[in-house]
Amino acid sequence: MGLGDALPCGPGGARDYAKARGWLQKAADQPVEVLAFHNANRGYAWFYEKTLPLKLTRTRFTEVQAQISGVEEGEYEIEYWHTLKGAVLFKETVPARKHTSREGCYLPLKPPPFEGDVAVKFRKKG
Repeated sequence: MGLGDALPCGPGGARDYAKARGWLQKAADQPVEVLAFHNANRGYAWFYEKTLPLKLTRTRFTEVQAQISGVEEGEYEIEYWHTLKGAVLFKETVPARKHTSREGCYLPLKPPPFEGDVAVKFRKKG
């Protein structure tokens, strides 16, 4: 069983999802990255500390934001997950925004303060 079998993607499995790096806004000294797997109306993202597997302590991050491009216009239900506890930290509904410099929409993600990493699940409402 591969990742494509594990993701609840619908008829096409994980083939319907594209891997992408989101645009990330952070303080220059913050060693955090974001990675997303998504299609036009749902997906998953992961904010993670780049050095996390190599150290014993987890850095606390605040004021981190990302934009995930290639989503449809509309409102999205977003869940931010604590990866060690397997529990939802925060839920919100956010509208996709239109790009000002190109066609299409992006989904703004603003996780609550987290240590080490946080997982994100998003899905278009309706």
